[in-house]
Amino acid sequence: MSMTILAVDDEPIALDVLCRAVRQAVPGCALSAFTDPRAALEQVKCGALSPDAAFLDVAMFDLTGLELAKLLKDVCAGVNIIFVTGHAEYMEEAFHLHASGYVLMPAQPDAVRRELDDLRHPVKRGEDSRLRVQCFGSFAVFCGDRPLEFSRSKTKELFAYL
Repeated sequence: MSMTILAVDDEPIALDVLCRAVRQAVPGCALSAFTDPRAALEQVKCGALSPDAAFLDVAMFDLTGLELAKLLKDVCAGVNIIFVTGHAEYMEEAFHLHASGYVLMPAQPDAVRRELDDLRHPVKRGEDSRLRVQCFGSFAVFCGDRPLEFSRSKTKELFAYL
């Protein structure tokens, strides 16, 4: 299972630098980058994106990184917020939001890796939660490696029919 990372910065050049640092620090990650914080929030709200970690620029024009962090936590409580900015004075407010980390610009791969290694909400790796249906032999449904228990035989029969 690869880590899903969200990167938001309203400055395209700074976002590009951040994305390169993230890709170097975590080569196998699923990285989604946005210059529009509202578009990023909408992707998380609709369920198209469920980030394990979000790298947010603090000083953005339309919606600040601090405001975006609050909204992201409302939608996705377990997201790890890591603020990326050139302004060290925002650190106090960032920690009041229980951020996982803080990276000063320009983002460097070692700083990104250091923050991802020490997340507030560690990412569970290797957990397979896919649904698997076995039809030959006997009918069974598995969530990961565990068999799904049906409370009634008719429920299992209806599921098999569908």
